[in-house]
Amino acid sequence: MARQPDASLLLPCRDPQLVPDPETASDNEVAAERIRVAEAYLACRQRHADLVTFVKSEGPRGQGRD
Repeated sequence: MARQPDASLLLPCRDPQLVPDPETASDNEVAAERIRVAEAYLACRQRHADLVTFVKSEGPRGQGRD
């Protein structure tokens, strides 16, 4: 049976919720937005790195490189 990556590795990156109007948003709302953006970026980057690791470990024709 061939190995399968975790399904979450194949999900597209998601855009975080942004403040509706940056001009009227409070400092706390803008700070929370920045945190959500950073977390979404890091999560997407980690999923991409995990998928790359999975693909590289498969080797030619789906055979592992042990």
